[in-house]
Amino acid sequence: MIPAKKRELERAFRKHMHAFRSVTGSHVNFSYKLLLFYAIECGLKVLLLKEIDKNSTEDILKHGILGEKLKGANGHNIKYMLSYLNCGQFVLPHLECKNQSQASPRDYNQVWRYGIEVEPDKEGAIIAELKKIAEWIEGRI
Repeated sequence: MIPAKKRELERAFRKHMHAFRSVTGSHVNFSYKLLLFYAIECGLKVLLLKEIDKNSTEDILKHGILGEKLKGANGHNIKYMLSYLNCGQFVLPHLECKNQSQASPRDYNQVWRYGIEVEPDKEGAIIAELKKIAEWIEGRI
């Protein structure tokens, strides 16, 4: 992982959100969903760094259980990040894929990156919840 500073993550959050809001697509647009996911990931990492009073994603990985939980592929685990920040009000269920797989919240980005088919109604509910999370982050950055 290449370390990112808190200010870089905050800038990325804002740019991803701006691009997300500018996309003139619908929920079938994979890029639209990825922009939202990555905005949230960046924003949550900013809030984690504020919480632990540090300045780089490298510091997150050195921070005890938080670092252990977010190593490797778990670096996308937005559900764990929310949990660490005591934000249990958001519901992020597993997403059933039509190929018989299930995507946990840390794997949503893979579903959208690879264009894996999912149940549209369930995905729509997840997108709605992700939008709420993004708004919550904006109020705290």
